[in-house]
Amino acid sequence: MMTDHRTTDDIVFDFETGEPPVALEERTQYTFGPYRILRKLGEGGMASVFLVEIRGAFDFRKVVALKLMHAQIMRETVQRQMFVNEVRLGGMLQHPNIVQMFDCGLEGNQPFCTMEFVNGWSLERILGRCREMHMELPPSVIAEVLRAVCDGLHFAHTFVHEGAPLDLVHRDVKPANVLISRHGEVKVADFGIAKAAVNVHHTQAGVARGTAMYMSPEQTLGRDLDCRSDVFSVGSMLYFALTGMFAFWSGDPNDHPLADVMATMHAVLQCERTFAVRTLAEHHPAFLDAFSRATEKKREERCASAELLGTELAEIR
Repeated sequence: MMTDHRTTDDIVFDFETGEPPVALEERTQYTFGPYRILRKLGEGGMASVFLVEIRGAFDFRKVVALKLMHAQIMRETVQRQMFVNEVRLGGMLQHPNIVQMFDCGLEGNQPFCTMEFVNGWSLERILGRCREMHMELPPSVIAEVLRAVCDGLHFAHTFVHEGAPLDLVHRDVKPANVLISRHGEVKVADFGIAKAAVNVHHTQAGVARGTAMYMSPEQTLGRDLDCRSDVFSVGSMLYFALTGMFAFWSGDPNDHPLADVMATMHAVLQCERTFAVRTLAEHHPAFLDAFSRATEKKREERCASAELLGTELAEIR
């Protein structure tokens, strides 16, 4: 549980606003187990995330992200198992382009995990800010970011655990799950709905999980997936990053695809790319082949791995 501490020896610096340090005698400071809470980073349907600091001997200090699952969510079997899957996979996957998991457990009855704090923005937020400022992210930067995403995904796709392949598929590759630090590090986040051989819960056949705009055609049908589904998602993300439009959306252009999920999933299933191909051919021809190979409707004809797609993106100048 969180504990209220008031001392005069410590100070807190607001990393978000850049305000000067404030003595704790002027504000309440909370801890969670051994973690000193600095500020809230965000909140979603399943959990709240905090920036926290852990201290040790010899003035050791480390800032990490603390994820606290909402109590009501943890009463739901599927959501609880998704959390267990995320922390199990996070403990296994150690790669420069994957957000690292450090610790997990129960504090009282509160499930938590701690992970690497990526001091920066998501690709979704960066692209949104560019749109607000009527700017475009340079295509060379997009290529490098998605190449790094492919590196992280390929590591996960080919990971071997205790002598057996993990057969991992992320299933929710999208701009919100790509984090970019202030130093240019690119990290794939949120393996909460990933499919893997070690999962304690497997998605029921015919049930689609993911974000509709970035799903592969086979994912919309709830079929068994392999790494080529994530490759399709990267291709869809590539198009969105370059154009600000969704590659597969046949509805009202003024509406967001999530306003009509079924229509979006139907558009993905049809995989009609005529407009997207024409747009790239006119404005970003260097990316046309990579996009086309990544988003083939039949996965047998699709780019076979994230590694191959990453190689194509690395060659684009």
